[in-house]
Amino acid sequence: MLLTDVNYPSLRQTTTFSGPRKIIFGVGSGKDLAKEIRQLAGSKILIVTYPEATTFAVVQEITKSLQSDGMDFAVYSQTESEPRIEVAEDLAAYTRAGRFDLVVGMGGGSVMDLAKIASMSTTNPKPVRDYLGVDLLARKGAPLICIPTTAGTGSEVTMFSVLSVGEKKMDVVSPYILPDIALVDPLLTTTMPFQVTAGTGMDALSQAIETITSLATTPLTDALALTAIQLIARWLKVAFVDGSNIEARSGMALAATLAGLAFGSGKLTLGHSLAQTFGPVRKVPHGVSCGVALPYVMEFYLPVIPEKLSLVAGALGLQTRGATATEAGAAAIRAVIKLAEDVAIPASLRELGFDKGELPELSEICVKEWPRPNSPRAMTKQSVHEVFERMWEGRILT
Repeated sequence: MLLTDVNYPSLRQTTTFSGPRKIIFGVGSGKDLAKEIRQLAGSKILIVTYPEATTFAVVQEITKSLQSDGMDFAVYSQTESEPRIEVAEDLAAYTRAGRFDLVVGMGGGSVMDLAKIASMSTTNPKPVRDYLGVDLLARKGAPLICIPTTAGTGSEVTMFSVLSVGEKKMDVVSPYILPDIALVDPLLTTTMPFQVTAGTGMDALSQAIETITSLATTPLTDALALTAIQLIARWLKVAFVDGSNIEARSGMALAATLAGLAFGSGKLTLGHSLAQTFGPVRKVPHGVSCGVALPYVMEFYLPVIPEKLSLVAGALGLQTRGATATEAGAAAIRAVIKLAEDVAIPASLRELGFDKGELPELSEICVKEWPRPNSPRAMTKQSVHEVFERMWEGRILT
């Protein structure tokens, strides 16, 4: 099946594709940071990064290039994975007090999400908590450059900043926090441990496949998502086994950026709703949560959009000539299960320490807190509970 054979409901209405003003991709492209800062006329720069980053040679080279260029910058590294709202508020206060006029986010998705908070806080004076939601920002903040050091979240090209509020995940969603520049240097991802490589890679795969299942997707977002899937199928396991393989790291870095561009406009579906519901409860890394949920979500959607999942099968490199769309989609599910197994992603909620008795509450929270109007199949408490039950058991019916 081809994209031209697919019926896209989204084409019967106005759609918008959003992304950064500029994307720079290439091995060693991190050295271009000073040039890009000058072009954005930054004079007082805040670099938001993670604590360990300052010990890595490639990051040190970037900051040294700024020093040799005579740039005035400060480094904020009191960040954390799955950042709490309190951390975001502290960073916003620090940014406002420092009167920074350009922000660089150098790190994984959590760091880049916090960099977006720093940028927006320069012109939006309320507490960060007041901006949790959709289109609540009044204006764009300081220019923002995002430099990913992981390959999975796609935060360098999206208008979302995800924060933890208690046991909930909540978003700031606004075109005003889209990065001005995404600077993607695969060299910066070579320091990722294998567990992080697996989790971020499965996050990117989830984003791509969920975008394809979305009612809001278009041929443009599907083309990006399918290319991301092809790259992940080719390179994730290689990068997991050999983190120094720069070709694999480049393939995964590109896949993450493409998946981010895809879901930023095509939107996500049930998989991320499930992951953002159960993940915070047991502090499961976001990418791992997505990887656990993905095959069960594909199975949930298979009866209603088999032709879309047959496209996924093709992108995964499966030979499905002569198969029906449903048979091809089922093969795609099995291939995703195998890839998750190859990179040591748990197969069930039971493995993550959940009790079966927790599932009804999780189902209710999922439907209430993370509805997806763009889901091609209704997300009811009953249907989501059935998915959670299979996830707990580790049982695919297809």
